[in-house]
Amino acid sequence: MPDPFDAMADECRKTVDRMVREGGSRMAGSEADKKAARELFAEMGSFCDRSGLDRFAVHPDVFFAYTKLLPLLYLFGIACLFASPLVSFPMALLLVLGVTMMLSVFGFYRHKFDRFFPSVECGNAWGVIEPSGLAKRQLIISGHHDSACVARILQGPLHNLIGPLLFLPYAFFAAEIVILLARAFGSATSPVAFWALIAGLPAVINYFFAFDLRTGVPGAGDNLVSSVMAIRLGRYLAEHRPELLPDTRVYIVSFDAEEAGLRGSAEFFRAHGEEFRGLPTVHLNFDSLYSPRQFHCILKDINGSVALDPKLAKAIMETGREIGLDIKPFSMSFPYGGTDAAESARAGISSVSIVGMPTDIVQKEYVYHTMRDLASAIEPGVVSGSMRLVHHYLESR
Repeated sequence: MPDPFDAMADECRKTVDRMVREGGSRMAGSEADKKAARELFAEMGSFCDRSGLDRFAVHPDVFFAYTKLLPLLYLFGIACLFASPLVSFPMALLLVLGVTMMLSVFGFYRHKFDRFFPSVECGNAWGVIEPSGLAKRQLIISGHHDSACVARILQGPLHNLIGPLLFLPYAFFAAEIVILLARAFGSATSPVAFWALIAGLPAVINYFFAFDLRTGVPGAGDNLVSSVMAIRLGRYLAEHRPELLPDTRVYIVSFDAEEAGLRGSAEFFRAHGEEFRGLPTVHLNFDSLYSPRQFHCILKDINGSVALDPKLAKAIMETGREIGLDIKPFSMSFPYGGTDAAESARAGISSVSIVGMPTDIVQKEYVYHTMRDLASAIEPGVVSGSMRLVHHYLESR
């Protein structure tokens, strides 16, 4: 008897391929992003007991703005060495503010600087499948449908040097801050200090061009496939409600603006928080599904600053072993970023993220956040394996 999940996985990949070919990239707030949200919402409405498309404002430019701001401030800082010492102190403060912005926006995924950037409308699509009996627990299955901007740093000839290319500019930013402060308090700038800042220009200019903020990637594996997979699995669960959902209410969610700093999931758990306080709730978030040989369960999210549920992670890894999936634990550290599970964890929900991609910071070839992120990069086994994982998790509870 053929495995239904293999056929469902094939349907998912075909759907993702069609949506990418028809719509292209789906950067947060773009027309293609909104169209994808509407299509996913319509599909949820065809089998869910209730569904919605929550619209909200996002300031997506804030997320990588510091990659443009800091290099420009660095150039102005060098120019300040030829001006009055009086301008050195405010220039140093601006550089400190730029580094603070990076730490707030990307280091910890906070929203303090959002108001200074233009807003766009985004939408979270969600649906609810009620159990056949009385609900005693809840399960959230999620992905995100927006796609990232092009990370030139991952697809250029120097991609193997991603570590130095990301961190080295900050050594020069720090050096310039020290030099400017010293000058502001009366110290003369030595020729050595000046030429050291000039020597930093290649690294700083490369940082400026590391991300193309106006061009989006196809985003098939990161992360449209997870949203499509969650919806296709949700339909299957609704069709087999008596045996699979006797007492479990299931939420199928496709977040928007994940690539803009998890803004969509933050908004979703703010708006729907009360729904998850009455019953034990678990959140299984899927992201970057490419290979079944690279399954990882994230233990710490947002650059290691947010702990996910270790007991849930252990249960997921054990469930994986029972069905032949080798799911390895992984803790994010800077500059890996974050996933939508972090926002549910911040809301007090038991959460993990399951990814299907290499976790090495240096890779032979990147698909993630590049123009190679097409449906052809998604192996069928990673999609069927993810669906089997959720199916077996439900059966074993």
